[in-house]
Amino acid sequence: MVAVGAHLGYYANRTIVVRLHEDVIGPARAKGYGTDDAFAGANALLADALPQGRVFKQKGGHDWPVWKRLWSDFLERAPLGGDAGAGSRALP
Repeated sequence: MVAVGAHLGYYANRTIVVRLHEDVIGPARAKGYGTDDAFAGANALLADALPQGRVFKQKGGHDWPVWKRLWSDFLERAPLGGDAGAGSRALP
């Protein structure tokens, strides 16, 4: 059994800003979204915290055609895996 407050030590000395950067923004390697998506405002907040080269936007809403175009854009610039390899175009 795990005590209810067992995880609190992890948060004890971390402000919400530090937690946001370490737990959300830091791990985010890229962000893509449709500019007409109902969630575009929230997506833009996270996108603003990322380097410009890691943000992918497409005209459209929250649907598959937009996501397919975003994936295509992402895969053109971002190799999968930790080693970019010779001649690849890694994200900044």
